[in-house]
Amino acid sequence: MQTQNPFSPDFGTPPEFFGRERYLEIMRSALRAGSRSNRALLIEGVRGTGKTALLGRLRALAGEMGWEAVYVTSTNAAKELAFDITRLGAHPHVSSAGLTVAGFGASVGLEKSTPALSSLRQVVLDHLGTSKKGLLILIDEMQKIDKDDAQEICDALNAARESSNDIALVMAGLPGTHAHLETFEKCTYMVRARRFFLSPLSVSETRQAVDSAFGKIEGLHVPAEVRESIVTFSSGHPYLIQLIGAEVFERALGAHAARGETVTVTNEMVEEAEEVAYAEYARNVLRLVFARVGEGTRAYLHAIIETMDGQGVMRSDRSIAEALGKRSYRSIANYRVRMIEAGVLRSVAKGKVKFRIPHIPRYLAEGLPEMVDDFWDADDDFPMS
Repeated sequence: MQTQNPFSPDFGTPPEFFGRERYLEIMRSALRAGSRSNRALLIEGVRGTGKTALLGRLRALAGEMGWEAVYVTSTNAAKELAFDITRLGAHPHVSSAGLTVAGFGASVGLEKSTPALSSLRQVVLDHLGTSKKGLLILIDEMQKIDKDDAQEICDALNAARESSNDIALVMAGLPGTHAHLETFEKCTYMVRARRFFLSPLSVSETRQAVDSAFGKIEGLHVPAEVRESIVTFSSGHPYLIQLIGAEVFERALGAHAARGETVTVTNEMVEEAEEVAYAEYARNVLRLVFARVGEGTRAYLHAIIETMDGQGVMRSDRSIAEALGKRSYRSIANYRVRMIEAGVLRSVAKGKVKFRIPHIPRYLAEGLPEMVDDFWDADDDFPMS
């Protein structure tokens, strides 16, 4: 049991990992001896959906299955990969399984003032030739990778695959990453990767995450109906779970931790926490999602919100075109496609869509919220608010 705040509302790797069993099983299958499928994956998702946390769990899984793994971000990715893979060979006692997920980018006591490295292609081939273990490469923030890095990485991956070595690639990035990769020549390896859009956690996974985190806090009682309010507010988005959890903790235990008394979380505490968490989420996620959305697309979103039912399903058909004064459905089809590609909408049936991101109706109605006084710097469907 603990009295420290178990929630970490910073982007990156949270203290605990929940759910995503589908992706873990795909990776287990890919890393099994003799497998050749699913060894190139691209995971796209908006900020706050847990892409980096998933990469961290996949890295740990590779270690558990006897593979080596290296994680880099897209900045100078080829150079960073060459260094990290060379380090694996030079220091075999430092296994990827022993590196903590929270240690991404840590040098584990090694300096990066090494002599000039060979090409990434040669580094990969040399390492695989001597290691006799499979190698999993994980690259984050792929939407930022430049052409030269992408091409050098693809060249190394192709060479390793042609030599029948065990190598796998998992990439993560914001919506639009695949389209970015398609602009590069000689990057077929990345473009043909199996593509996933990272959805929110299911209701049951979200409940598990909330129950587990609050269950470890000594001196805090969170009634079932209060936990359910937190689950509903978060809509399964890991970043929102961390935000609302951290705020609830501060309100409940901030003034009582030293007294040694049990504190019961009230609905009023949760409501206050939701306002602060929403403001943070709006600034760090929704503002960036809609930064380049034009007036025509915003009008389209307002129109479909008017048709939302109790399950969050909205119409996107001829009636929406008529409501916008358009002559045909084709005139609004581009708005729909654009929002699906941006990760804002998903199609659930012909002419029907749902939001992938929570709290959009409120954001479009109210705009960016003002700072609140105590603002700190720092397959189940949810009904959408």
